[in-house]
Amino acid sequence: MTIHQPSKAATFPSEVWQLIARHMSMAEWAQVSGTCKTTWHLQLDEVHLTMLEQAAGAAWIVKRGHKAVRLELGQLGDGDQVNAAAAAVLQGDNRWTNLKALKVVSTGSFPNGSKVSFHSAVTWLLGNAKKLTFLRIELDRLRFMPHLVQLRHLQLTVAGGIHQLSESLGNLVNLQTIFLEQAVGLGSDARPHLPLAGCPHLQSIMMRDVVPASMSLPHGAALHLFFQSMEDARQDVWLPLAPAMQSVYIVDEEDGGCIAQPSDIPRFLTGLRGAHEECICVILNLKSWGAPDNHIEICGALLQSFRLVLQCTGDLCAHVPAGKWPWHVAKFVCGGTLNMTFDSVGDFLDSCAAFSFAYRHLQGLDMVKLIQRIGERGIEIESEYYDDEGCEFHSVSTPYPFNNCFVHHSDPVCVCLACPWCSDKGLLGPESRFPKRDW
Repeated sequence: MTIHQPSKAATFPSEVWQLIARHMSMAEWAQVSGTCKTTWHLQLDEVHLTMLEQAAGAAWIVKRGHKAVRLELGQLGDGDQVNAAAAAVLQGDNRWTNLKALKVVSTGSFPNGSKVSFHSAVTWLLGNAKKLTFLRIELDRLRFMPHLVQLRHLQLTVAGGIHQLSESLGNLVNLQTIFLEQAVGLGSDARPHLPLAGCPHLQSIMMRDVVPASMSLPHGAALHLFFQSMEDARQDVWLPLAPAMQSVYIVDEEDGGCIAQPSDIPRFLTGLRGAHEECICVILNLKSWGAPDNHIEICGALLQSFRLVLQCTGDLCAHVPAGKWPWHVAKFVCGGTLNMTFDSVGDFLDSCAAFSFAYRHLQGLDMVKLIQRIGERGIEIESEYYDDEGCEFHSVSTPYPFNNCFVHHSDPVCVCLACPWCSDKGLLGPESRFPKRDW
């Protein structure tokens, strides 16, 4: 008589099977779950209602998420999938009251009926998931944000603007990090009031193309800004917030990004900061800075940042004043003529732990003096030549790899620890136990 012993896999504890399921698509887990009673009855702690291969599968996976603490909803291929996912959420007996992390992403163009169903499902989830500590939402519009007492990390991308959520955001009193993003150029009517001073635990705020009508911050909170319009960066609302700014990224390669005179520089960047008001990173990707007969001085926060990148598609003609500046990395890049002047070449080399210059054409006596002084000091440099694209030279000993100092605006350098690019990529964001999962 043959006695069949259960496989070792069938005797795995539920925690192991839950970990395995996290790394499978819904279709893959459906195949695995049918192999034994343990997997068939397993309640998942992480559910992904995304890219459904069969619309009927949404209801099947929702039934297995009664104990789920993490849910991802979105990235659905067509209107049928959207309707199926929304129906599974709204009509199932799972109320998702155990959720600690929720990610909602709506991409693609769907019929209005599907959009209404999807937004209804999102609203229903937000009303029931009272234990959320992490919330990531990416929608075309959002008009409802409940009072989530336990929420610690919020990432909001609302293309139509976040102005309708102004009052709700100020009530999230236990927030630690917040990321806000909307479409560029929405106009003054879409400018939100952000009374975040009522969030005493708030540590980091990252805002992408959001220009508030007014804004207040709790003491000690760090502000990080990303602009795709120099006009937005020049708004006066930023002036009282300048001491809190720790990183600034401006991308404007149109005429608005031409710095032809000192007054063209956003005013919040021109003032010197106090001893404890550090600016970690300033990256400007512009059309031009100065001209060969008009060197615009680097000033204010640009001098006091630890990492400075000036990149222009045209000419870059800048003046560096004398002084010991805290630059860990300074990078100057242009697609035209690079012409730098210095009050003191020695001060620049003493201040800058690592530097890089990239250009199509090089002009100016001070640049010649800089290269000579580099040789006299025995500073090791490397040169790169790019045929018709120009050339580059940079210091070899550097605490930061130069390919991390400046990247294309679609993959920005960031130090905010609040946004989807630099926070933990796991489902729970900054609180993920499994950070290797790539969203």
